[in-house]
Amino acid sequence: VTEIFERLALNSRDDGLFEYLSDNANIVILPLSNPDGFLQTQRWPDQVVVTPSSSPRDGRQRRKNKLDTDDDLFSLADHLLGVDLNRNFSVGFGGGSPNSESLLYHGRTPLSEVESQALVAAAKLGPESRLRFFVDYHSFTKLLFIPNTGNARRDAITQLLPN
Repeated sequence: VTEIFERLALNSRDDGLFEYLSDNANIVILPLSNPDGFLQTQRWPDQVVVTPSSSPRDGRQRRKNKLDTDDDLFSLADHLLGVDLNRNFSVGFGGGSPNSESLLYHGRTPLSEVESQALVAAAKLGPESRLRFFVDYHSFTKLLFIPNTGNARRDAITQLLPN
């Protein structure tokens, strides 16, 4: 994600795509939406409190935000706290787990987490009435999920993307 920002900044006068985007688009880049969870994975990249086959994972594979601020991964209670931010949105909210100890715990309600609220607020900076494209990058997999939009031309182009 930071490479996208660098390319936009360094090529804003390239007489091509980057200059066009620079002159004609509002681009909002949020390089990180879960800073406390990410910081925890950097501090203890190899530490596994729960067995690797159980959930939630930790080390560099932590997917939940961090709700406690004591930075004590040795405490099993602290380790199990958190919400899978990917499942904390209105769309697809029921697809997670209501169990707070689950790796896929979706939170109490849609948008219950400040990180999820910040992502929605950032998308509205476009401004919302002009929002045409939104992408949420993850580093864990090489999958690309694109919803059908109801726009026949756009959906046809999406279907041409390699699986």
